[in-house]
Amino acid sequence: MKNAKLFLKNLFFLTLILPLVQCEEIAPQLLEKSKKNSNEDQGKVITTILGTGLNINFNATDEQIESSAIDLRDAGFAMSWDASPIAGASNFLLTSQEFFERSRKVRETMRAHGIGIAFGFNWSRLRPNNIDELKGERLDPTTGEFVKTNWNYGSSSAQHEFIQNAKILFDSIGPIEMFYVDEVILGATGKNLTANTVGVSTYWTSPTYTVEALASFREYLQEQGYPNAVEAKFPVTTIEVPSSTNANAGLPAININETNEDRLIEDNNWPNSDLWEHWYDWRVELYSKWLRSITTLAFVENRSNPNWMGCYYEMPVHWMRRELGQDIEKIVRLPHVDYIVAGYTTGYRYPFVKEVAEAAGKKWGLQIEISRYNRSTGMPLDYIEDKFKNSVNDGASIITSYAGQSFRTDLPYETVSENRKSHGWYFMPEQVATWKSNIEWLEEGEGVRRPVFD
Repeated sequence: MKNAKLFLKNLFFLTLILPLVQCEEIAPQLLEKSKKNSNEDQGKVITTILGTGLNINFNATDEQIESSAIDLRDAGFAMSWDASPIAGASNFLLTSQEFFERSRKVRETMRAHGIGIAFGFNWSRLRPNNIDELKGERLDPTTGEFVKTNWNYGSSSAQHEFIQNAKILFDSIGPIEMFYVDEVILGATGKNLTANTVGVSTYWTSPTYTVEALASFREYLQEQGYPNAVEAKFPVTTIEVPSSTNANAGLPAININETNEDRLIEDNNWPNSDLWEHWYDWRVELYSKWLRSITTLAFVENRSNPNWMGCYYEMPVHWMRRELGQDIEKIVRLPHVDYIVAGYTTGYRYPFVKEVAEAAGKKWGLQIEISRYNRSTGMPLDYIEDKFKNSVNDGASIITSYAGQSFRTDLPYETVSENRKSHGWYFMPEQVATWKSNIEWLEEGEGVRRPVFD
């Protein structure tokens, strides 16, 4: 019975979904249809808010959701992330009735005030926790053991499950106005990753050490003409190296033993040997494949929505790195990645994404912070004004902003908890006034691109 169900699920994927998310030829036709639904004449710059504190962790009441939507509307936001699931949670999303009910309430309230829904999710939350073959494996840097984690990115069956579950999710929540992919990477960044880091060395945290991933890696090596690819293994370091700008987390001395020697091979020429180079390139291909499939599915599911405005990829600029599975030159050329956004504290580095996006004929944007996580005071007013106006003058098509809680008039500083104060999660009248002034300036020129609801 279990095999029969698995067969039917795979048949469903292969016959209905897979052709849409993998077929190159269909993309231009679908894209043209999408353009006919476009409402770009409403304005050129999409304004998006996140972090309003309306998810189930904050226990926001219906009245707070309503008043927050009014505050966001009055601040000129066209889109809100607030109907999306909590990024940090780990439970299987499709069985979370609490999420679906809260998301429905937020979606209805936002749209009632003219604000569209930008939706995204932590990919791992679409993986059922009780199916081991869907789980990826990283390395324990001390023992060399394989540790279950995240998705099995090297497995085609896992990708099928991911897309099938994403379709169930999209069907359950109904139309959205935008889809975003936010901070999805292969592995961990390491604590010392900054804009000045030369090399990200956290290779052992990548969830790509499964048996299925090894088969995928060998197939990739064969395609690249790598010698004896059918017997290749994953490279690991066996000599410990301290952290530095060239290796932000250092390098571990992985213990190769009888339990892992069928998958691992010593290679201390990190990251410069041919095998290491191919390993990083292979992971880039895996990530691009998964990203292509989910953004294409989002497009297919929402292309009939007259307010559909596309998919965007948002990431701190110094995370847009090959070591984390990111090749921005490949990502920007995926058919349904419509915008590249310099995220979070790296919004000031938007010239980088502008150059990459415009070279590929795509749009770009940045995040402008009103407040910053772990910072108790608001961002400088000249920062908010200068980054907004300069980026619009330079051609930005989307501006995301954090945190929505800083726009909420029901959160005056005197009444909120010390935890909220420490993160800037309270109403900031001066910062909000500066933001609203920016919106007035924008409306006099390029205009805000908003959804239009009946």
